[in-house]
Amino acid sequence: MFGQLYNQPLPLALLIILAFQLARYFLVAGSAFLVFWVAFRNAFAAKKIDPNPIKRADIFREIRWSLLTMLIFLIPGALVLHLRREGLSQLYTDFDSHGGWSWFLLSLGLMFVVHDLYFYLIHRMMHHPWFYRHFHDVHHRSLNPTPWAAFSFHPLEALLESGVIYLFIFLIPLHVAALFIFQLLSLVMNVYGHLGYDLAPSAWASNPVLKYWNTTRNHHWHHQRFNGNYGLYTTIWDRVLGTYHAR
Repeated sequence: MFGQLYNQPLPLALLIILAFQLARYFLVAGSAFLVFWVAFRNAFAAKKIDPNPIKRADIFREIRWSLLTMLIFLIPGALVLHLRREGLSQLYTDFDSHGGWSWFLLSLGLMFVVHDLYFYLIHRMMHHPWFYRHFHDVHHRSLNPTPWAAFSFHPLEALLESGVIYLFIFLIPLHVAALFIFQLLSLVMNVYGHLGYDLAPSAWASNPVLKYWNTTRNHHWHHQRFNGNYGLYTTIWDRVLGTYHAR
């Protein structure tokens, strides 16, 4: 499947990538929204972090910016395709050529570790007054974010966010399936951060391992207080660098 994608004409390959991005966004974010904000909103009412109702205009705004972000994400997609064809990246499709499952799983873990730090640094930079005013304000218009806000970025911020892909394809051998899985799981975590419902058990806060997991409440605090809790997957860098605020 992935090898065939790289053999397609560039416009067709980009259309396939865009279709994949749209499908995963509407499937993951849409499912979370329908379950928690529509179908079972009364059942989960006690878990709602901000009880204020969301305006339909806010939902449409989050979706519009997210759709634009997915178009911006085609830029690294085009670069990945070009570099792959020119033999200038470390992407591969032969599963057994780089250690099979062992390296496949290790590379996935490595991408999440690197991305956790990358996201923290980019996100914290975006809260510099100049960057915030010109770029990051788009995302923070969602004071009471919904799952649709997962990709709600200014185009230039979206371009910076996608920059981590360049690090991956240049620095480590990476099976293209691992890259697709990473992008899907990253979106799942992003949607979870903007879910608006606190699903994490209170015992996690004192658990020696799970306390480092970034919860919806942690990120929701960030949307309403604007500074601190910059992490995506974990709270490690917030804790190390003094920007963590307990939920």
